[in-house]
Amino acid sequence: MSIAARLKLVSIIGLLTILPTIAMAADTPDQAAVRKVLMDTYDTPQSHLVVDPVVVGSNRALAGWTQGERGGVALFTREPDGWRLSLCGNDLISQPDSLVLTGMAQSDAQILSKAFTAAAREAPPERRALFRTFGETIRMN
Repeated sequence: MSIAARLKLVSIIGLLTILPTIAMAADTPDQAAVRKVLMDTYDTPQSHLVVDPVVVGSNRALAGWTQGERGGVALFTREPDGWRLSLCGNDLISQPDSLVLTGMAQSDAQILSKAFTAAAREAPPERRALFRTFGETIRMN
């Protein structure tokens, strides 16, 4: 096999190796809808909003967000017409006990919290630290 053929084969194998990772990184429709609610509401040219991670459970979702030197976590509720922003606060709202206080079942709260914590670990530590900077918990209407 020629060197050119070997290089082509290595390139194809490399591409096949990363394609599943790229596919897994794409938002689900629910994740995209949750992200869109925050982006449409709070993103501005002067102050860009970054929404990541977004973790979706059966009827609730958590989204980490940063904007400049601030950040937090948003809790969403699935409504018949789409996702509604229910609560905004710091990273404490992603804890199971906090989620239970919003009316979630303990088992659902544990699952959603664990998934959010795992997804948030993928963010750089300095970005994760910003999730703690939103001072108060605000119930959204």
